[in-house]
Amino acid sequence: MRIRVASRRMATLAVVITLLAALGVAVPPTPAAAASPTVHLSDGTVVQGQRIRISGRRYPARVRVAIYVTGAARKAVFTRTDRHGRFQVTLTVPDVKLGRHRVVVARVRQSTRVIQSSAAGVRIVAKTGIKVRSRPTRAATPVPTGSPSATPVVGSTSDPGSSTNPSLTPSPAPSASPRPTPAPSATPSPAPSTSPRPSPAPSATPVPAGTVRWGLIGDDGTHQAVERAAGITTKVFSLSWRKYMTGPGLVDPAYVERKRAELAAIRSAGFDVILSLGYHDVPSWVLGLPDATYVNQWGDVYAGAAGAIDLGEANLVWNPVLRSHLDAYIGRVFADLGTDFAAVRVGGGRYGELTYPPASVLGHTNNYWAFDANAARTNPVPGWRPGDPSPAGEAGRFLDWYLGALADYQGWQVKAVRARYAGRIMVLYPSWGIRPGQAALAVADNLSGATSAEVNGEIQRGFDFARQVAAVDDRRVVVTTTWLDADGSRDAGSDQRYWSPVKYLSALAANHPLHLAVYGENTGQGTVDDLRFTADQAARYGLEGFAWYRESELFSGGWATIADYAALVAGN
Repeated sequence: MRIRVASRRMATLAVVITLLAALGVAVPPTPAAAASPTVHLSDGTVVQGQRIRISGRRYPARVRVAIYVTGAARKAVFTRTDRHGRFQVTLTVPDVKLGRHRVVVARVRQSTRVIQSSAAGVRIVAKTGIKVRSRPTRAATPVPTGSPSATPVVGSTSDPGSSTNPSLTPSPAPSASPRPTPAPSATPSPAPSTSPRPSPAPSATPVPAGTVRWGLIGDDGTHQAVERAAGITTKVFSLSWRKYMTGPGLVDPAYVERKRAELAAIRSAGFDVILSLGYHDVPSWVLGLPDATYVNQWGDVYAGAAGAIDLGEANLVWNPVLRSHLDAYIGRVFADLGTDFAAVRVGGGRYGELTYPPASVLGHTNNYWAFDANAARTNPVPGWRPGDPSPAGEAGRFLDWYLGALADYQGWQVKAVRARYAGRIMVLYPSWGIRPGQAALAVADNLSGATSAEVNGEIQRGFDFARQVAAVDDRRVVVTTTWLDADGSRDAGSDQRYWSPVKYLSALAANHPLHLAVYGENTGQGTVDDLRFTADQAARYGLEGFAWYRESELFSGGWATIADYAALVAGN
């Protein structure tokens, strides 16, 4: 039996599913189908019994779904979308009747029900027993010590004002790695009046050795012995700015003592430690300061529901006063807990990643977060709004300034940590990222929200990986993808738009004059196949390692287990 994709030109099957009506969200003026969730298959031609990878994007966050082939609903696989509304599962092709079939995604509430199935399908055209696979079974391989095999990326996505699109095909590798093309800057990014203290010479402080190869996010304190025995080398130790600082200059001593004891226990168990400073979990007193939150072009303020955490709602991109409070917090953490960490994670936005707030929230689908009082002071095109006509190049000037400000915030974070710490600094890059040519397409349409990179929210959230990596001037910065388990089925192609995030970021890091290291983590709720695939991607692109998200799922019985992780380490 074979399942063949209807379109001859695509290597994977895209099944568009409309959820807006079911969720009660108003349909935006842009075509609804473009903003709908999508599903992709890793293989277009398979056999009965073959396991295929199915991934989905742009779903509601943290909802349970069932995925199956029509005629075999009882053999559905179940999963939960991650915090970004994505999922990946592995489905065994069932023994179904020959003919055309659909891949169905069903949202599970009290019972399994289909929201909307695909109009496109796949056709079974051969008999049982034909063993055809479009991709070989993955096998774990050791992490290489050399640079990634990805072709270096020449050029930058960060040219929104260009009249021609950057090439989508990578150029041959030069004999010496050139400096990535700097992002144009029609208007300087805002420079906060309060800057972190100048860094002392890092050489004066011993650089923590520490391994980060086999990592794990989460620690409830009850599984450390079995985790260390399984070969896990590194734990991510997480703090909360909200819990640590109860007011300006005021520390909760009980919380600090609890975290100090937790840190000591992790180290006593034999783990190296990656520090997550947790300033995306913002204290309420910070949010009560003037201009403390982001504002979009409609005047809406970004704020979460009461009690919500990890939203990264503090306006640290534009507000220098908030940065001064954050700088004080960072200094206090290192003063209280020391600097003996294998790495420190930064990002500062939602979920601790480098990002503006969501593109789709508060009833709008094209949010740009640069319209508060502080942002207005440096806005190169005051009065212009995304979607307005741009007779004088307003869209390009605005986007260059907007993306440059987030890169500036990245640099500020690195300097704030480096002033106290000499080791690895992991910058967390989320999602897929803006790819060559996409910013120029968005600018040509006046940032109206209709292009693919805008529909996916990559541009509005500021995911200009090329600009951000090029801006790094610290050789101990580690480029870190938080979507290491993203589909890599088109990594062998030359079109950079379809490379997985880890391949694209690895190419940028390898092409950087400082030859930056790369790290990664998965998105959560991963099966044993997802665990192996994550490790394979880390090996394929020469990562220093990866952190598996998360500990509780290893012991839940529903996802990859600690035994699976142990077997993975033993095989490498």
